[in-house]
Amino acid sequence: MYMASIQRIIVIISCLLFSASSDAQTVIPLFKCSKKLENPYGICTHFTRKSERYDHSTMDRQLRMMHDIGINNVRGDIDYGSTNDNNTGMMDSILEACMLYDINFLGIASDSEFYNREWKAFKSYLNTFINHYADKFKWVEFCNEIDLIRQMNVPERYLSDIKQFYKVKQKNKRINILLSGFGKVNMPAFDSIMALMPNRYFDIMNFHTYDVPETIPSLLKVIRSNMDKNHLNKPVWLTECGMPTQVTNAGKVGEREKKEDEQARRLTRIFLINFAYGIDKVFWYNFRSCEMDPTCSEDNFGVVHKDLSPKPAYYAYKTLINMCPPGSTRPKLNFDGYLYKAEWTRPDKKRVIAIWLKKGTLDYYVKANSCRFYDYLGTMVKPKNNRVVISTGVLFIITDK
Repeated sequence: MYMASIQRIIVIISCLLFSASSDAQTVIPLFKCSKKLENPYGICTHFTRKSERYDHSTMDRQLRMMHDIGINNVRGDIDYGSTNDNNTGMMDSILEACMLYDINFLGIASDSEFYNREWKAFKSYLNTFINHYADKFKWVEFCNEIDLIRQMNVPERYLSDIKQFYKVKQKNKRINILLSGFGKVNMPAFDSIMALMPNRYFDIMNFHTYDVPETIPSLLKVIRSNMDKNHLNKPVWLTECGMPTQVTNAGKVGEREKKEDEQARRLTRIFLINFAYGIDKVFWYNFRSCEMDPTCSEDNFGVVHKDLSPKPAYYAYKTLINMCPPGSTRPKLNFDGYLYKAEWTRPDKKRVIAIWLKKGTLDYYVKANSCRFYDYLGTMVKPKNNRVVISTGVLFIITDK
């Protein structure tokens, strides 16, 4: 069934003109979004935490690596204890370091009582933020994955808290408040919270998913339907996505290499698909794997290893940003079952096409004398006998026409 479907697709790339079968679908953005990509690339970190598992001690080196490949935005917690009233807290040094590398910090503020943590002074935490940090942030997300917390009256409590937090806009009208990064938008808790959430208490809707890239649009449609039902119309960001590279058996030959390669393949597809559907910013979770336990998923999500040596996903991210830099037109996506094609124009006026399969491989015939081909890791691909191989790893095609 699969091969028969693929063989019905006739694709000829001639000066980058792409034809697919008659039942190909064209994606139309589902959300309020910019026509061009405006600093869309993000990554998650744990800069406010000092233990070996987290990132504070290597923050400067991580920021330098992010800057080198063009990551614009970092997301991390505004932990209780990281701020103070005289602007000498850990958060201040983090913001200064990010500014040095021209990277924006998306902070996650919270009421710790939701998470049963030892810090309970939400009012004091809130006042410190409003009085001393309001003008230091462009964006703040209020609470992480609030829909996954199993407590009584979470929707009502969250609405009460975010009303208080939104007062930060009185100090800085330009700051944008994000909702909680919802962890399960297809579950009832998300619907219950959104039903109580009026437009006036948030500026950006955001969610999380660790699904396979090609299944994410089903979640985006749930969000659009929910927003329509509740008369909401806001930009939408994906503030966590990713794939861990843990192994089931640390001694199994080749398992880690296969996982790391699959992570790199998914990264590119997740960003391109979400951009096409109208997501303005995407944050990969996360930058550095602590690798305390090679079999634990949470310890192995990063695009770099514990010692900051790059995984293939780091090079995939670098390649994606090079091929689709900020200022590019929003990718237009077409797909036909298993075959996907996204295309856009870069600020240098060069046209780029990205093609991939949902699974499997396929030989493609090409006529593209003025085109250059690169794989998802940035390696140049030379057609053999006018043919290239298409797979689950995105193939980039650049043309001047």
